Amino acid sequence: MIVIGWRRMMRTCINRRMFLKSDSKEVFEVLVKKSKNVEKDDELLKKRQKKIREAKYIYDQRQKAIHDEATRLEESYQRGYLLGRERAKYNGCEEMLRTMKKNGMTAEEISSLLSISIEVVEDILK
Repeated sequence: MIVIGWRRMMRTCINRRMFLKSDSKEVFEVLVKKSKNVEKDDELLKKRQKKIREAKYIYDQRQKAIHDEATRLEESYQRGYLLGRERAKYNGCEEMLRTMKKNGMTAEEISSLLSISIEVVEDILK
């Protein structure tokens, strides 16, 4: 009931404004000053338009945050997937890597010698 009344009121406001629409802003302002109904309608429209803009801004910000979060999750998944896949290739080499580390080689040296990323070497040696 309230929504229907509000819609009817907004339609009336818009219709009055369209009826009084003029090419000249000054003419419209004079008409607004002479008629209280038009002035109230104009104020009401301005308030509603401001609320609509604020709601749209909030909606857009929320959509952006959701999209950014989805992107971060996808990137994390891809990094984890690739790291796990690379680690799986060298899963049987853990003993050899531990022996190399025990003999004094650094993770960087092992990584360059075996062409494995440093992250994978460090992950296996943990």
